[in-house]
Amino acid sequence: MIAPLDKILHYTVPDTLASAVQVGSRVRVPLGRRQVVGYVMGWGQPGDSLLKDVQAVIAPEPLFDACQAGFYLRAARYYDYPPGEAVRTALPAGLSGPESKPAVLLDKIYRATARDDQPPAVETIERYRDPFAAMPIQEHPPVVLNPAQQSAVERIERSLQEEHYQAFLLHGVTGSGKTEVYLNAIAKTLARQRQALVLVPEIALTPQLVGRFRGRFRDQEIKLAVLHSGLSEGERYDAWRQVARGDVDVVIGARSAVFAPLSKLGLIIVDEEHDSSYKQSEGFRYNGRDLAQLRGHLAQAVVVLGSATPSLTTYQRALTGALVKLDLPERTAARPLPTVELVDLTQHQGETLLSDPLRDALGEALAAGEQALLLLNRRGYAPFLLCHECGATLHCPNCDITLTYSRVQRSLRCHYCDYHQAPPDHCQRCSGSSLAPEGMGTERLEEEILTDFPKARVARMDRDTMRRKGAHHQLVAAMAAGTIDVLIGTQMIAKGHDFPAVTLVGVLNTDTALNLPDFRSAERVFALLSQVAGRAGRGERPGRVLIQTYATDNDALHCVTRHDYQNFAERELSQRQALAYPPYGYLVNLVLSGNDQGRVADAAEQLAAALLRDDREVEVLGPAPCLLARLRNKHRRQILLKARQRDPLRRQVVRLQRLRALLPAGVQLTVDVDPVDMF
Repeated sequence: MIAPLDKILHYTVPDTLASAVQVGSRVRVPLGRRQVVGYVMGWGQPGDSLLKDVQAVIAPEPLFDACQAGFYLRAARYYDYPPGEAVRTALPAGLSGPESKPAVLLDKIYRATARDDQPPAVETIERYRDPFAAMPIQEHPPVVLNPAQQSAVERIERSLQEEHYQAFLLHGVTGSGKTEVYLNAIAKTLARQRQALVLVPEIALTPQLVGRFRGRFRDQEIKLAVLHSGLSEGERYDAWRQVARGDVDVVIGARSAVFAPLSKLGLIIVDEEHDSSYKQSEGFRYNGRDLAQLRGHLAQAVVVLGSATPSLTTYQRALTGALVKLDLPERTAARPLPTVELVDLTQHQGETLLSDPLRDALGEALAAGEQALLLLNRRGYAPFLLCHECGATLHCPNCDITLTYSRVQRSLRCHYCDYHQAPPDHCQRCSGSSLAPEGMGTERLEEEILTDFPKARVARMDRDTMRRKGAHHQLVAAMAAGTIDVLIGTQMIAKGHDFPAVTLVGVLNTDTALNLPDFRSAERVFALLSQVAGRAGRGERPGRVLIQTYATDNDALHCVTRHDYQNFAERELSQRQALAYPPYGYLVNLVLSGNDQGRVADAAEQLAAALLRDDREVEVLGPAPCLLARLRNKHRRQILLKARQRDPLRRQVVRLQRLRALLPAGVQLTVDVDPVDMF
């Protein structure tokens, strides 16, 4: 049933529809005085004669089977989310309501073929819209694996032969050939007549991986489907239907692809498993990496989590034997890792966005005909406009945050609620005319590079430039073709891209992320900097990385300069264990929000008191204002639940279902199980 309820609804199936209704069928059922769309999740025992009947079968060909239905329900239960809403998230956009284009088409065909004496059959001349049909196929023949790669493939193959669940951590330095291990493991899986699922953290990585796959298997009849939110509604629907019919061998996609209805699943690969993008930040707050392991367990499939900088939770599980650790300690072709240097900004005061050492290194790379990446994890021209007469800044009217200034778009924009306005000519507080941009963003960096190096071909990769469909693929293709000299970007440029001509990586504004009030801040910074550093020196020429920072004594940064994941992990894990933070403890973040600030604050105090009374095994921290205390015009307070064992925390989550009903009108409660950030 697609409704925001915390339970499954039961209906009877009339004899006229019995042969058409299956698990996964899309049906029309009564709910109160209206009719709604639902999905058959399973069968119950005959009993209550007062149950209402299923009214119609909209599409008798199921969109998932009983195994997937069980997976969806277990995921919903774990993350404390209404099962109907979880199914809505899992399925292609629009299929949960009668208003979507695919749904309307199915309903019309259904009605046109219906007969009074039997359930209607649905037959179409459906066409498949392939988003990569126009992409030229470049040959990628198999390469000779080095001993570490060969060992990893053989170990994965043994588990594939045993056909039972086994999870691996493939820990390989950047450029060590993890993708080749993936491709070989997929080939072994397909040879056993089973299917493979490949998850990537960003849509931007999908075209590159699709190209590698198509090039490797171009002479074989291997069918590939792509699933992610960047596809059109029709493209995603087409791909889903092909997968549900069993016509697909390999699915590649972002986190939502973990729900793909593969019935013969043998292998799941989670590339860049450390990436926080696998965690859904709104609505159904699932973690694609964690659900991949649950999916593998239910399907008796092999799961491979790959990363150069594994999440500390994953790494600790490998140390305890819950995962089998496979190491790729060296780059392919014996290429050296790049040299990494810290540029002390206290010694370069008064300079522009680029320090002298980074500007000199960029000039040398351009003179040698090499490419460079510059990471600045803030888009726009500047974080805010400042009145130099009274010190006022412009804030979002809906969120407690300054408006980001974009010179290209000539606008001030909130990146949380998308509120935007034209920059004013005068200060709203003092009527002064000395409004000027402060701070740095990718637009401003691009302007500076073009000023200092007017002949350089510069491009940006951030949320502003990647909005248009196909923009990711076009930019990656331009980098590969050598028509871009300098690529400026946010953290998007750090994720898995393979640009052999890049020899220089520069990192600006490292310190902001280091000082966030989050126990994971050091882990995030280490992973981001190690990943972006790994983009350098992947070709024939050695790489160099310069990181601008005021925190030259920071231990995490020194570990980055030495490519020393093990030392960093040991120190961080020791601190986490002492404080009972993950992976040595478990968290649930509760966020209460509403229009009335006082009502939200009172409700948070009462909820925290109720939770404290019941279970002393769970530590209740807060309530306290969220870091963004007002977001999209909602006042927000949070309560963090923390326990050394999972079971006490689960009991509190179950109690929340009752306590939620006691919240005052106008106050909403969001439950985030295993939160990745708490902003």
